[in-house]
Amino acid sequence: MGMREEFEAWVVWEAESREYGYMDWLLIRDLTGTGYSTTWVDMTWMGWQASRASLVVTLPDREVYEYDAGYTVYDMCAEAITAAGVTINTTTVNGSDAS
Repeated sequence: MGMREEFEAWVVWEAESREYGYMDWLLIRDLTGTGYSTTWVDMTWMGWQASRASLVVTLPDREVYEYDAGYTVYDMCAEAITAAGVTINTTTVNGSDAS
């Protein structure tokens, strides 16, 4: 589940738990398509994105894994981390650029 999907699932849960009366309007996007028409949802989305932007993970050097399976697991972990909206520091532990 990506960051937006995770956010929207949380918003629906939160609105339902508070018996929010405008569920049909809850997740309608604004004219730009990047935000939401409902003000509290849009402001919460901005906060959600900002909270994820401040999260940065540094993974160990990819070269540590000697076998193909190790590379696969590493890549799967990196993909899951970025899908959750967390940034991966591309500078390796030894200080060189990982890309």
